[in-house]
Amino acid sequence: MEMQQKLTEELINASKGYYNDGNTPLSDIEFDRKLEELRQMEKESGVVLPNSPTNSVGAKAGKVAHEKPALSLAKYKYAQMQELEEWLKDHSSPACPPVCMWKMDGSTIVLTYDNGKLTSAVTRGDGYEGTDITRNARYFNGVPSVIKTDEKHLVVRGEVVMKNSDFEMCNVDGEFENARNLATATIQMKDPEESKKRPVWFYAFELVHPEPQVGEGMTTRLKHLKELGFNVVEFQYVDMNDIHSFIDGWQAKLPSLDFPTDGLVFSMEDLYNGWKLGTTGHHPRWSIAMKWTDETSRSTLRSVEWSVGSKGSITPVAVFDSIRLGIGSNVTRASLHNISCLRNIPFERGENSNRVYLALGDDVNVYLANMIIPQIASFTWGDYKETRRTSIEIPAYCPACGSPTRQAEHNGVWTLHCDNELCTARVMGRYLTMFGKDGLNVKGLGESQLKDLVTVGILRTPKDLFEMAYLYNNRELSEYGKNELRKLMALDGWGETSVHNLMLALEEARSTTLQRFIYSLAIPMVGHDFSKKLSKHFHNKYLEFLDYVYLYDEDMQDEENNAIREIDGIGEEKVSRLVAFLDKNENRDMLLDLADELTFEEGPLSSEQFLEGFTFVITGKVNIYSNRDEFKASVEARGGKVAGSVSKNTTLLVNNDMESTSGKNKKAKELGIEIISEAEFIRRFGK
Repeated sequence: MEMQQKLTEELINASKGYYNDGNTPLSDIEFDRKLEELRQMEKESGVVLPNSPTNSVGAKAGKVAHEKPALSLAKYKYAQMQELEEWLKDHSSPACPPVCMWKMDGSTIVLTYDNGKLTSAVTRGDGYEGTDITRNARYFNGVPSVIKTDEKHLVVRGEVVMKNSDFEMCNVDGEFENARNLATATIQMKDPEESKKRPVWFYAFELVHPEPQVGEGMTTRLKHLKELGFNVVEFQYVDMNDIHSFIDGWQAKLPSLDFPTDGLVFSMEDLYNGWKLGTTGHHPRWSIAMKWTDETSRSTLRSVEWSVGSKGSITPVAVFDSIRLGIGSNVTRASLHNISCLRNIPFERGENSNRVYLALGDDVNVYLANMIIPQIASFTWGDYKETRRTSIEIPAYCPACGSPTRQAEHNGVWTLHCDNELCTARVMGRYLTMFGKDGLNVKGLGESQLKDLVTVGILRTPKDLFEMAYLYNNRELSEYGKNELRKLMALDGWGETSVHNLMLALEEARSTTLQRFIYSLAIPMVGHDFSKKLSKHFHNKYLEFLDYVYLYDEDMQDEENNAIREIDGIGEEKVSRLVAFLDKNENRDMLLDLADELTFEEGPLSSEQFLEGFTFVITGKVNIYSNRDEFKASVEARGGKVAGSVSKNTTLLVNNDMESTSGKNKKAKELGIEIISEAEFIRRFGK
């Protein structure tokens, strides 16, 4: 009983951290393993201690009671396909298949609207009571302050997540292990002005009130939330004829997702009868979750490399003997995130395990988080004796440039940094951002190609590269320039065709937008969202942005900075990072140099309400935008609306498969609504 009590307390404390601030001493896989161990102990002893996490959701997080309990879900593992299949068959009928949606990996909150106005936002907490975060929620992307509805009282449940593309920009100091932890910490910040500096997104997954009526399905309620203006988690009817292939199809989408997910959720479509099934103290009976199997494999840790990012954060990376995980994945490396995470990897054996740190020569248990990212779950001594273990040393000097490193502590998390802005690794990181697909988008220019260009001296500054491309493409290259290209072609992987293709790609990349350009500068905390808002602030005109950069009158500069601070979701810290970047002469010179090399598409963003009064429906796969969320954001930024279904109010249906026999295409044709491709949309309205 003593062991059971000790394990119960350990899991309660870990759960408090997970649900309240995102910082927990246990990894997901370790928490799940210990929770299963506790369930077995409770089964054998016949005793369940008070507040046991096997019967509760999380931590007591406040005194705001939920109108309807915000319970967790019963969970299956991916490997338990037979049990999952049985559940799906038991909770469906041929005419009413279950509904599948992503299990987003963030923080659940509950929104309440009275007479169409947001009146409260509350964290899930322990499922019965949560913390009031209404002041912060008003700044979350996807949380409307006002909705058009006839319902006097409406309650919506959803997940707040940070997109993967925003995580690196916001996690400049390497304090947070993953996007989920950063999102959880953000929503509970005491100062809303601080919270709004970090871009987080709300995705609705359940309409809690009003309760479902006879014949009302899950999909109908989700579509209704879309019509009210909420982002809704992607959902689809389950193919009951081939459940395995259906789930594998969702799994195949994982690498392209821009938000964290740790599995799928399955719900009864017939919610009226589903709600009648009731709940346990822990979960509802009409929905379940399937988590990707934490397949683990054991290997031996051989070394720890220290990777330097473009912002100077130095990350420990474990290197171990090759193992096979997932579908044909050979894995040899896994990020250890920061110094604190490195020191907190659990030791499997011994009463004093909290005093044993990971060392070279240890056996490590490795798994794929979200079926994609290699992580170390725990370690043990394996065949090595303690005397043969080699401690992991925190480097005193940057492994890339040799400059002294700096350790920093914030909120109990220790991180390592290189402050030398000319560090070769930091410079390479900035180039990867600048020329990458979200920046200037030079096709075929990856890390190995960039290293070769730097090695032979062709890439000293971005201007040098564009100048060479211009001279090459116009057949004006000097003998010196031709000689540099010969050096490049002498390297492995290069030849005349490779050089020619690169020069054409550089020429194509000259035409860009202010938003892409600002993002390409790799300014700390200036990610997709901030670059988009800055672009809009300067009317998508590079010269207006350049005027701001070169304002010599201090009062005018302060006035412009204050105007940027007032942009929704920006705030002091992001502006200070922008100003610090622009205050350096070498950065300002680079901006001026590139003004001679690039051309900027102004497009329709110069008019804020260009699409006001237009309602679009976007369906099917997109090819030019990175995903439909980006497409929707582009429309909404210009005053337009994106609806989830075709109606008489729809202006245009956008579908790259215009001959599709989908319901939306049929409905559009019935109503005489024009169907256009994504490319045609951009031709008419700009991107």
